[in-house]
Amino acid sequence: MSQQLSTALAAHLRAVFFGGNWTTVNVKDVLSDVSVEHVHLRPLGPNSILRLSYHIAYYVRAQISVFENKGLHASDDESYSHPDVVHEDDWRRFVQHILTDVELLANHIELLDEDTIWGNFVDQRYGSVFRNIVGMIEHTHYHLGQIVIIKKYLSTVK
Repeated sequence: MSQQLSTALAAHLRAVFFGGNWTTVNVKDVLSDVSVEHVHLRPLGPNSILRLSYHIAYYVRAQISVFENKGLHASDDESYSHPDVVHEDDWRRFVQHILTDVELLANHIELLDEDTIWGNFVDQRYGSVFRNIVGMIEHTHYHLGQIVIIKKYLSTVK
């Protein structure tokens, strides 16, 4: 049973980033045609595509750190502090790094046994590992929706 649950969780994570989810929207496809000229624009408020993409990736890296036994090192204050992205190559490398990290996290998740999945995520105050994995997926869908809206808005003001 645990292998089925860990495999399903990893597949669910991969689906929001690579496709095949119920919403039919995924990070890879949405970011694939964004130009570096658009990543910094904030047409609808405080968030840019770069800022939201970094925010999503930040929590992926935080979970990788936990699954690699390096502890939880995450702060909401730092979760929007993205690196400088100036050139198209910088942007493409940044997106590829996100996707590589997601695959690494999915591989970690696939190895989890059921006791670990239902156990605490670092500490009882953070809830279960399951809650944190599913929560991160939901969080990604939420911010991915914001990125889609920004892209749609930018396409109307060319």
